[in-house]
Amino acid sequence: MGLGVDREVYVTFSKDKEKEFNKIYESLFENDKEYTWVDRCYPEEEATIEDKLEGWRYGCHIKEDKYVIDEFYGEKEGDDSILWNALASIVDDDSYINSWREDHCDYEWKFKDGKLEEIWK
Repeated sequence: MGLGVDREVYVTFSKDKEKEFNKIYESLFENDKEYTWVDRCYPEEEATIEDKLEGWRYGCHIKEDKYVIDEFYGEKEGDDSILWNALASIVDDDSYINSWREDHCDYEWKFKDGKLEEIWK
């Protein structure tokens, strides 16, 4: 299920946005919604932002006053666009995710002014 994909990831957001992140994350799972290739963190109130992003197959660490997401652990394309569209409002401008799919339909997600733009190559 899902196309094979490789990703180059560089997404950042301010530590000041933790509350907004957690609110968005919780809203994604309302009514026990499930997503392809996502491991939901339980109990959520004990999970860190790093734990929550790892559940979506992304590596995250803190550098100075920012969360930095710069790794993708997955091998298949899942419901990632739902996550990143939801988080776009808190992501720093010029963050990006480049994707190379096994069917050669490659694309880039760019973050600007609180929105996610998808550019097919």
